Amino acid sequence: MYIFMGDHYNRNLIPLAADKTATEEQIRATLNPLLDAIPEDAAAIYILDEPSTREFPNLGTMARCVRERFPDAEPYFNLFPNYAVCGAADISQLGAETYEEYLDAFARIVKPDAISLDNYFTTISMDFTDGGDARQQYFLNLIQARECCKKYGLPFQHIVNCNQLRPHLVPPSFANLAFQAYTSLAAGAKAIGWFTYIGRGEYLFAPIDDTTGKHIKTDTWYMLREINRRIMPVGNLLFDMEWVDMYFTDYDRIPRAKPISACGAIRSFSSDVPCMIGHFKDTDGEDIFLLVNTSLERSSRIYIDLDGELSVFSHNEGGFAKPLLQNISGAKSPLWLNAGCGIVVKKQ
Repeated sequence: MYIFMGDHYNRNLIPLAADKTATEEQIRATLNPLLDAIPEDAAAIYILDEPSTREFPNLGTMARCVRERFPDAEPYFNLFPNYAVCGAADISQLGAETYEEYLDAFARIVKPDAISLDNYFTTISMDFTDGGDARQQYFLNLIQARECCKKYGLPFQHIVNCNQLRPHLVPPSFANLAFQAYTSLAAGAKAIGWFTYIGRGEYLFAPIDDTTGKHIKTDTWYMLREINRRIMPVGNLLFDMEWVDMYFTDYDRIPRAKPISACGAIRSFSSDVPCMIGHFKDTDGEDIFLLVNTSLERSSRIYIDLDGELSVFSHNEGGFAKPLLQNISGAKSPLWLNAGCGIVVKKQ
């Protein structure tokens, strides 16, 4: 259960976080009454969204206060994506010259339980069709986050979009919802959050429309229910595995991305469209791969050689099995992945 601080959040915590003169006693005096109202079984306590480096010292104090009161709960912070404004601390969103400096300062000063950030570039860029570099920046953001997680030994959490952020932008589709979910998992995300589940009278095409005062399930709700049904077994499978790395067929177009040839466990790979591969190792040291079709427009044939028979994980049955790639007449088919979708494979 994630607990949001509630009505006092904007009025008290935001100005306090940025107050350089605030003492630890003042921070505790403001925070403790809010913590008093939180259930003892809270899994995480959401303290602040998209903080600047200016706020990191006080956020570190807040995190310590939360841990003292709720030792089993995560003091939760959600960070800016890499398309936030960099620059001088007093005038930019990040308060840092580079995004890497921003992430590093957060991990070093706040000492969080995880690196969590949001990225809505998929729909902001009209499903990556606006002619900019949003697709490259989306994947770079995953790489930047994972580099910081590796340096500080922290898990990764990702918040993605499930509504029409602005009236002129694309609404959710099955492909862009699946893309955001599967690429997050391929990057080793331990948790995925959807912004924003309830429209709140502002965000159209959200899963729950409350503009009339009624909580109406939209088409997005049904699409997202199916996406969540598919990724839950995959996430549970991968959760306790060691995340190794991620690779891209179009690595030359993504800053700091690695080619599939960098993975010695994959002998060959080919597809009709760009793909991402998340590499994991299970508790027995076996190589596990999450293959993701990163096109939002078309399905793709997938050819992968792991130097042995292929075994595919079924999100419906919950286990690995040899894929059915031959009909009763003997005609063979390759693996296929629909737009934005993913599949977990290993050597049989």
